[in-house]
Amino acid sequence: MKNNEILEDIIKKVCNKMNVQLYDWKLRGIRNNQSLVVYITRKNGITLVDCQAVSQEIGDELDMRDIFDSRYVLEVSSPGLSRNLRTPQHFIDAVDELVKLKYLNNKDEIETVKGILASADEYSISIKLDEKKNINIFYEQVKNARTVFNWTSEFSKKESKKN
Repeated sequence: MKNNEILEDIIKKVCNKMNVQLYDWKLRGIRNNQSLVVYITRKNGITLVDCQAVSQEIGDELDMRDIFDSRYVLEVSSPGLSRNLRTPQHFIDAVDELVKLKYLNNKDEIETVKGILASADEYSISIKLDEKKNINIFYEQVKNARTVFNWTSEFSKKESKKN
């Protein structure tokens, strides 16, 4: 693989052309056995047809520009119901969702919390742990974060809409 910036530019260009948002991407493996995984999203959701179309476009661009020196595997999917939060934009888009994260607290200990992402900006987030307690965390403190999909809550919402 020649250059990650070139690769990211290609992926972004295709996503813009296909009217989807690039959520994240990663390159795994070693030189002769690499996998490019691309996660896409859209406000109204991503379909299998969207993934196939974006995959075809990205694959064509990569092959035309001879980006990889050897064979590679390309995977395109949605980030899923429970998704990793890595960038400030990921956190901003996840406000009001249930999240679980590990962070370095003021005592330099790794702490795990689960709560509602109350707010997010370019520097920090606020997690609502319960009715009375919020904690503010700078992105530099976050070690790992992801949304948590609550099946019971989603089922309850759908049932109440039926009645």
